[in-house]
Amino acid sequence: MTLVKYKYNDTSKLSEHFKVNEFKCKCGKDHDIIIDNELVPLLEKVRSKLNSKACNIYSGYRCPSHNKKVSKNNATNGYSHSGYAVDCYFLDQNRKRIPSRNVCLALEDLGHKCGIGYRCGGSANSTGNTHIDVKSRKWYGDESISMNESCCISFYDYFGIEKIITGIIAEWQTAMNNSYNCKLVIDNSFGPDSQNQATKYQLYLKNPQFHNDYVLFIQKQLNKLGYTLKEDGYFGSNTSNAVKTYQKSKNLKVDGYVGLNTITAILKEVVEN
Repeated sequence: MTLVKYKYNDTSKLSEHFKVNEFKCKCGKDHDIIIDNELVPLLEKVRSKLNSKACNIYSGYRCPSHNKKVSKNNATNGYSHSGYAVDCYFLDQNRKRIPSRNVCLALEDLGHKCGIGYRCGGSANSTGNTHIDVKSRKWYGDESISMNESCCISFYDYFGIEKIITGIIAEWQTAMNNSYNCKLVIDNSFGPDSQNQATKYQLYLKNPQFHNDYVLFIQKQLNKLGYTLKEDGYFGSNTSNAVKTYQKSKNLKVDGYVGLNTITAILKEVVEN
């Protein structure tokens, strides 16, 4: 994190959708604007995640005197005044406010483990603001209840919403569970448990042929990489030959087995593409 100072009358662009003057202190005095260099990129990511038309900064940088004036707890060391945070709201494509709950969930989905304040200042969920900061601490708070205490570890739990994990590795984990009852946790992470199952359950050409969701998954991924396999879930000679061709192109052992090394390479390439 790096705090950057800008002149009070600076209107230059910080990114595609944000300008310096949007973060100006509301005290009305002509003093520098301070913004942490990680804050604007984060706001751009949230804007994109929400498919938002615009993000409006309700409160950006606060000088110490203004922060003391507006803070409910009369604090002088809040995160907003130092340039690490904003109170803001996002508009959807119809220019209606996106609920604060949705903003909090989007931040959590992005892996944000710093400060998130639901219903900033006690405002309504549907029309209110969200506090977002990049200070090196995790704080998930419901500001309609407390401005200081954390309310939860996960907003999904707090709102009683089941979190749906997506991603190519999550799809692979689901295919493995469906095919072999592996009972993998669907977390879209190719960790030790997933690697062990990839080693244990390998695909190869045999009689009778493998026929399951894992084979279908492999066929779909190879087709994404330029192959033209019939997506039927059968590990026949065409699928075996495609696997060998792929292994040769990646300098892997050419044996037609979809084991740990081959599935790791496939997952990595699909993610990168």
